Amino acid sequence: KKAWEQYMNSLPNIDCYFLQTKKLREGASEQTWIEGNTIYVGDSLDEDPGILLSKTIAALEKILPEYTHFFRTNANAFVNLKLLNEYAETHHQSMFTGPLWQQPFWHLLGYGVLFSADVATHIVNEYRRLEGNYMVSCHVPEDYALTSLATGIFPHYDYVKQNNLQI
Repeated sequence: KKAWEQYMNSLPNIDCYFLQTKKLREGASEQTWIEGNTIYVGDSLDEDPGILLSKTIAALEKILPEYTHFFRTNANAFVNLKLLNEYAETHHQSMFTGPLWQQPFWHLLGYGVLFSADVATHIVNEYRRLEGNYMVSCHVPEDYALTSLATGIFPHYDYVKQNNLQI
């Protein structure tokens, strides 16, 4: 986190935020708020605060439609923000996910998901439509769920259903 804090504001046209769960503030009506470089998602009694997907959805809802692209990664992943921004500026209505270290021109170490605002909106809408479903639960890794929500392809869930497995 300390390394990101030194690097994340190096380009004036790119905003970077940490995403963190925090106990709801007393008397607060807003469950998601921004303080400095962090988007806080208030925890509740009926939701596991460790579920990454729900935090990501809440953060997207908070900052949509302010941005044209979103890059979701963990704090231990690093990317050349200038090159990532140049790529995003030429790839609208798109999504890219995967171990981005295979893309040497981004100089990334780690895993990330890059998607445009229209894809982000679709992801949020699909999440809300499927809320309570297995695919948007803590049983599915966040990056996998984000990709499935964006594309409408749920291979693991389809396999489980076709084979009458318990989920």
